[in-house]
Amino acid sequence: MKIERFEDIRAWQEARALVKMVYKATKSKKGFSNDYKFKEQIQSATVSTMSNIAEGFSRRSTREFTQFLFIAKGSIGEVQSQLYVALDQGYINQEKFNELYSKSDEVARLISGFIQYLLNKDKRSKNSRNPTNSRKSVNKAVFLDRDGTIARDVHYCRRPEDFEILPSVPEAIKLLNENSFKVVVITNQSGIARGYFTEETLAQIHQKMKDELAKYGARVDAIYYCPHHPDDGCQCRKPKTALFLKAAEEHNIALKNSYMVGDQQMDIDAGKALGCKTALVTTGPQPPVPSPQSVNLNPELQMPDYTARNLLEAARWIVDNRE
Repeated sequence: MKIERFEDIRAWQEARALVKMVYKATKSKKGFSNDYKFKEQIQSATVSTMSNIAEGFSRRSTREFTQFLFIAKGSIGEVQSQLYVALDQGYINQEKFNELYSKSDEVARLISGFIQYLLNKDKRSKNSRNPTNSRKSVNKAVFLDRDGTIARDVHYCRRPEDFEILPSVPEAIKLLNENSFKVVVITNQSGIARGYFTEETLAQIHQKMKDELAKYGARVDAIYYCPHHPDDGCQCRKPKTALFLKAAEEHNIALKNSYMVGDQQMDIDAGKALGCKTALVTTGPQPPVPSPQSVNLNPELQMPDYTARNLLEAARWIVDNRE
């Protein structure tokens, strides 16, 4: 496959078509047009998909290109979540929702296919230079959300004394440890940007979490957090995937053999964007997944692979279904 310009990439072409469709939709309904903040968010997410494909192509490095494609796919997951909101708010009707969601899913599939092509190409290149690379093992991981999954969600946990691990969580994490999974926590902590607490306080909270787990012989291998406000437009806030990609690089993690467990739709969207299997836990404070209702689409596109009552039940499913 020889591509001379990013404009020749099919995923970019379809992403551009999606941008035009979204912009047209946001101008066609008065209520949508009046909600300027939401309109900007969904427009920004669609443009981000297209621009990250182009930016990745400009880097020329296969590794960097792949990373930008993962970010682009995360943006598509964000678009799909916002489409549900638009439908629920009456900004778009069912027919328009189906049209936009179908196009966004086509873009996601094209990006996934291109990612796989680049990964296979890079692997063949490395193996040709060093045959021993083909025997190099990589780690499988379980990415965990924090609040509502590991700990009780107290709405901007600001002090170590407010942090409370949920029942059976130490047993669940220990089970994953014993079955050779890297356990990596990925958490959005916008309370830092909002001024509710500092990064030093967050470090104390996480140290308490590690100390509590250690009492039961359990451990997390790494913790990554996004300190930004949702309006900052960063690439590390879930459902975007920058923190996952950083973890995968630093811990030699095979994403296709890994899992994402969380209590919110953004956790599921992030996991699916990365090609991970996903598990939803119902220990969070809010209903986590929007119902497909009567949407004329395959519900598996946005639903988790498994739904569990708690992290221990999810961990048992992961161990039983590991590859």
